[in-house]
Amino acid sequence: MEYHLKEASENHIDKLIEYKHHSIFDYATNLSMDEVARIEEYIKNTICLEIKNYSIIEVDKNEIGCVLVTKKENKTLLDELYIEEEYRGKGIGTCILKDITNKYSPIYLWVYKQNKGATTLYQKLGFKVVEEVEERYFMECKSEEMI
Repeated sequence: MEYHLKEASENHIDKLIEYKHHSIFDYATNLSMDEVARIEEYIKNTICLEIKNYSIIEVDKNEIGCVLVTKKENKTLLDELYIEEEYRGKGIGTCILKDITNKYSPIYLWVYKQNKGATTLYQKLGFKVVEEVEERYFMECKSEEMI
């Protein structure tokens, strides 16, 4: 399935907040009320600050997700890749990951261990677990390792 990326704008903020909520709260467990409040504040602040780095994923002129890629020193952080549920499993995420890894290398990300679909996809494409913390994996991939 062919996708296109377009620059996110202020009009996308509510949708980006929704996507970020899903990316975190669908997988983060055992959060205290204070942690939830901190995450909520983080989401609101981060999206407004990072709006210029977000891209909206389009398929057949439908906005179906987002991707956030930021340069950090000599590496690139895939901070978010979110695809709406009905579009998952159609190869879109694989294409986006391959394109990003070909453009930026090395690339790293954090993924919740509970997000089995994403973790499996990342590993299938050549991402390696570099570090493991309580609920998440820190993964990295270089373009020459990408499958």
